[in-house]
Amino acid sequence: MGLVSISSELEIHNALFSLKPYKAAGIDGFQPAFFQKCWHILKTEIISCIQHSFVSATIPPSWNDTSICLIPKVPNSTEVKSFRPISLCTSLYKIISKIIVSRLKPLLPPLISENQGAYVPGRKAIDNVLIAQEISHSFSRKKRGKWGWMIIKLDLEKAFDKISWPFILSTLSHLNFPPHLVNLINSCISSVKHRVLVNGGLTNSITPSRGIRQGDPLSPFIFICGMQFFTEIIDAQVRRRKWTPPTIKGTKISHLLFADDVLLFSRVDDKSIASIAHSLNLFLMCSGLSINRTKSNIWFSPNTSVAMRNKASAGLHLKSVDKLGSYLGFPLGIKGRTREFAPILEKIKNRIQIWKAKHLSTAGKVTLLNSVIAPLTSFYMQCIPFPISICNELDKILRDFFWWSNSERKKVHTISWHNISLPRNLGGLGIFKSRERNIALLAKLSWQVQNNPLKTWSKCISHYLSNPSNKSHSLTGKGLIQGQILLNSGLMKIIYSVENTNFYLDEWTSMPTIRSYLQGPLNRTDLTLSVHDVASDLGVWKWDSLSFEIPQPLKECITATPIFKSSRKNDLLVWRYHISGNFTLKSAYLLATNLIIAPSVSHSFNWIWHLKCHTKLRYFIWACINNALPTRAILNRRTTHIPPYCPLCNYEPESIDHILRNCFHSKRVWDTNGFSSSDPIAFNTWLKHNATLDNAHLLGIPHNLVFIYTLWSIWLARNSLLFKDKPFCANLTAKQGLKSAAELFFLGSQNIRSTVPVPINIKWHPPADSWVKLNTDGACTGNPGPFAIGGLIRDAQGNWIKGFSSYIGYGTALKAKIWAITSGLKLAKSLNFDISLLLTFLSVQLKHTYREGNFCADLLAKTALQDRSCMKIFNNVPSFARLVFLADIHGVSFVREVSNSGVT
Repeated sequence: MGLVSISSELEIHNALFSLKPYKAAGIDGFQPAFFQKCWHILKTEIISCIQHSFVSATIPPSWNDTSICLIPKVPNSTEVKSFRPISLCTSLYKIISKIIVSRLKPLLPPLISENQGAYVPGRKAIDNVLIAQEISHSFSRKKRGKWGWMIIKLDLEKAFDKISWPFILSTLSHLNFPPHLVNLINSCISSVKHRVLVNGGLTNSITPSRGIRQGDPLSPFIFICGMQFFTEIIDAQVRRRKWTPPTIKGTKISHLLFADDVLLFSRVDDKSIASIAHSLNLFLMCSGLSINRTKSNIWFSPNTSVAMRNKASAGLHLKSVDKLGSYLGFPLGIKGRTREFAPILEKIKNRIQIWKAKHLSTAGKVTLLNSVIAPLTSFYMQCIPFPISICNELDKILRDFFWWSNSERKKVHTISWHNISLPRNLGGLGIFKSRERNIALLAKLSWQVQNNPLKTWSKCISHYLSNPSNKSHSLTGKGLIQGQILLNSGLMKIIYSVENTNFYLDEWTSMPTIRSYLQGPLNRTDLTLSVHDVASDLGVWKWDSLSFEIPQPLKECITATPIFKSSRKNDLLVWRYHISGNFTLKSAYLLATNLIIAPSVSHSFNWIWHLKCHTKLRYFIWACINNALPTRAILNRRTTHIPPYCPLCNYEPESIDHILRNCFHSKRVWDTNGFSSSDPIAFNTWLKHNATLDNAHLLGIPHNLVFIYTLWSIWLARNSLLFKDKPFCANLTAKQGLKSAAELFFLGSQNIRSTVPVPINIKWHPPADSWVKLNTDGACTGNPGPFAIGGLIRDAQGNWIKGFSSYIGYGTALKAKIWAITSGLKLAKSLNFDISLLLTFLSVQLKHTYREGNFCADLLAKTALQDRSCMKIFNNVPSFARLVFLADIHGVSFVREVSNSGVT
């Protein structure tokens, strides 16, 4: 799509539906949700108006009227400058703005200098932070030397509100944007009319003469284009050697920009000071911007003389400071001392204290911890190692909030924090442990360094990995080395150039090195043996080239590793714990906690989080399964002043099983709602069975919904008796449970519906005339486990052309299926079938088919797995596959029951 082409219906549709539905409405009062819901009614008129805007380079009247909401920057603000003006644009204008942005974004990386880290695809705030950290570390170590160095931190005052319109337009033209697009952008920014929201009312209309709106999707991209002019001024001064920037590992870095956050780096000399002053004055004069001198400052390296400090401060009209402070919220110049992390802890404590834990459910507290506190701590943890004591303190802050505890009020913990911090599929709530999270984030940084060697930030820190023992490393460097240790434990090599891979010493299978499984010394020949020397072809190995016999389980892992000796690609290091080979923070965290290698719980708890009920009830079920409900029996074991007996019957200890199932009063509730409470099976088994059984129950409501809400109703009634002296009535409790289930089922989300299995017919479909069809499958015992492959080629009449099957070795189910496809294509190529079309598809669609539509290939693979047979080529139908083959030829359908939500 060209920059100035007329927008299509699809482009307009995508722009509208990319808007968050319930964002604050503009001056017309219509949120994006209105236009999204009524798209089928309004689309013709909307499309016509927007297309006319792109043709005429104008914005329709009233679309650009804006209301301004003043958001206070600090509590109890009394001055205008203490408010942030957020513009509430109309939804229709935002569609135009979004379309322009979607066209601009792909063009920005080559246009905008790498010094600018904001709003450019592929760039992040942490990139700038890493560079700033390294420069500040380098400067702080300069105790001697002729030249001092300085870091200038600039705050552009009300940058979005002050930037000049002529400056914006000339900058866009300078960047070679088409004149028609420049005119359209000019209309976007100059046809604005503001009305300010004050005490619930709107002021008179205000027509601006400069500035861009905070709240307009287009504004950030216009602004960074304007800041590119500043970069070009600085680069010109550096090229003329008037400004001397520092050089970090061969890269000159004169400045960093993140939207309107500016850092300048320079040697402290007369020429550089004059150059910086000239550059700033020229940029400010052209752009209409100004510097907030009270928030801007200069920091000098320790070896800078007092005279030069005074000269720089006077020449630039900026105050000097002894400490660097923070950049983009990240503290600069910290060396890893515990006291330096106090502001971070304080910020997290302040954020948590805003919330009232006693008024939040478990679901609410976990959501806040995972969606607010975890990202906040991750921002700081992603490039520096935290001291262990700080990590422990962070965990304590989270733990106290979860249990609503403090120094004056100690709450009873009904389940260990270790179990709570387990991943959800292992029975926990997925609350991260700080230390392990920190190491996983540093491993991610190490991965990014190795995969982005040409990025400036990577060049600044990559040298730490080649010299890990140097004591002069920055805090980032020390963290990078810690992360590299974890990263290395999760890397494996994908073999392309087998000549460069050592058979015994490199990790090239899905397991650790082969040497680690062998006892005793290797001879000199073995130490230099490459994979190329042992591999013969795909799945074929020259075992006689080894000096001793490899154990059979190890052989099966080796044979399951695909080797393509004819490939010209270089070997590739990939992350072994994700199917894509790409690093993932989740798997790295599991590796850091040793849960990915030896999980402490063997079965999955995912079924809890897939239950179709209110979120708080999922957490209630989780507490039941983990024996974490605060029943009297559990509390009595942790404190002596609470009697253990059931408040309903006052006879037996109140365990979870008793109060929710076995108590006489609870049984009456279950009987009323049509459930059996006398099952002899264990409580957790009984609970899971009933909570996942989705056939219809009372009033057509799914069994599991009635069960879950009845269980919840019993617990609520028990609490009402205990804390409100409200008598327990089995009949009312049962009715309340059924009523809650009915409300959710009939009035709640459409996804809450019965999934009673329905039968469908499935059969094999032949290819079109003059085509042949390749069917393949893999069979795997366990995942991972021993696997085999099978497949066959048939013509349009279903006639057998060729088939194959083979036992391969040890691997995953996915590897089995991919191996089967590869072997099938290899067979097709050997029969001179043209498979080159597979390389020319513009797009590929993967569609699931049930086993009944692929019975022949499935049977070939399963038979090979059972027999552990080597590669077999079948010229004719094997006897064991004859019946299913004939069924396919004659179009016989097989019946399979699937949930009605899966029927299409």
